Amino acid sequence: MGRNSKVNIIIPVYNAEQYLAKCIESILAQTYKDINIILVNDGSTDNCGEICDLYAQKDLRISVIHKENGGVTSARRAGSEYAKGEWLSFVDADDTLPPRAIEGLINASEGVDIVKGSCQLVDDEGNKIPMLVNKIRISGCQFIFNTLHNKINFLPLWGGIYKRELIDSSVFDVSPAKIITGEDRLNVIRICGKTDLIQLIPEIVYEYMQHKESVSHKFVWTYNYIVEYDDYLMEIFKEKNVMEVYHEELLKYRISALVRLIGLPTMKMRSEYIRRIRKDHKNTPKSIGQRITLFLAEMPYWLRNPLFHLYTGIAKYYRSRKIR
Repeated sequence: MGRNSKVNIIIPVYNAEQYLAKCIESILAQTYKDINIILVNDGSTDNCGEICDLYAQKDLRISVIHKENGGVTSARRAGSEYAKGEWLSFVDADDTLPPRAIEGLINASEGVDIVKGSCQLVDDEGNKIPMLVNKIRISGCQFIFNTLHNKINFLPLWGGIYKRELIDSSVFDVSPAKIITGEDRLNVIRICGKTDLIQLIPEIVYEYMQHKESVSHKFVWTYNYIVEYDDYLMEIFKEKNVMEVYHEELLKYRISALVRLIGLPTMKMRSEYIRRIRKDHKNTPKSIGQRITLFLAEMPYWLRNPLFHLYTGIAKYYRSRKIR
């Protein structure tokens, strides 16, 4: 066993002492036993380092890396470089795995480089919402389409297993420490661009804990962040010369990011973001809704805000009429 185990499970750990033991226990309870848990203590200032070391003393399948704080992407990279197993899996320190998670993923792995399962959202009160996918094999290109559409099972690194050879230094180079939310999308797109076939399974293999104090709940998006994030996202597609393959999905993603902040008065960075969209997607067919959104986004705030609310209200009304 050890890091030569078939499945290496990498857990970035930062100030998660409240949840860490439960996370580790859920992995030790896996029905599939040929695993190694790699705990990467990313400069925690609480008792996480001690908790990691205690578990490593109890179970030989646990390895610990202590490093200076560099962010979740840096921690995942450190764990991946240390790992020697055939498959890698990623788990956040405040989440848990159902007992048959790894077994279910491995059983579905024949002939593919990636297996992704369904997940379950769990709030602070213990309410659970399953997010299921169908059992199907799709291409890496199709997976990236779904990632750009912000579908929950396609966005994160967690909830799956990846062949070790897919995870090289380029995967984690693309997401620096200052990208503190949305980094998974960048990593997933890098990985899925290297494979032709991905297996999806309906079994719930991951429990995602939605804590109110988590980064994803507290983070406030700004135009500055969207533009900076867009730099890293577009770098991936441009360096691989696949802009034409994904141009429609990228337009949809960028418009959705624009809509998120269209009601804010900030002008400078919004103008830059709109300029990029118009330049990169000059020849991309646009829906009426996308054209209206871009038109409204360029208006002064005092006019844009009420008109956008009017437009979204009308669109919502007509969508509800169609459903009936």
